[in-house]
Amino acid sequence: MVSLRLHLDEANEKNGALVVLPGSPRFGKLNPSTIENFKHTIPPEVCAVSRGGVMLMRPLLVHSSSVVSAPPHQRIVVCCMSNMRLES
Repeated sequence: MVSLRLHLDEANEKNGALVVLPGSPRFGKLNPSTIENFKHTIPPEVCAVSRGGVMLMRPLLVHSSSVVSAPPHQRIVVCCMSNMRLES
């Protein structure tokens, strides 16, 4: 499964860009204490994306958004894709 993020606005440290722990998806689903330990061993990275840019990520990537200081909004279209069939 992957998530595609289409940025309608620029994403940087000042307006809510994702902060990720690179490589974290390869460890599967993590509990909060393991994530805390990773924060001290894997340096977090800010994922700056220009307006109109696309970012692909795996859903299990440990991530958060940076604090928004300007402008007051950030518009993103997110699509999640998988090769698994969804059952109703």
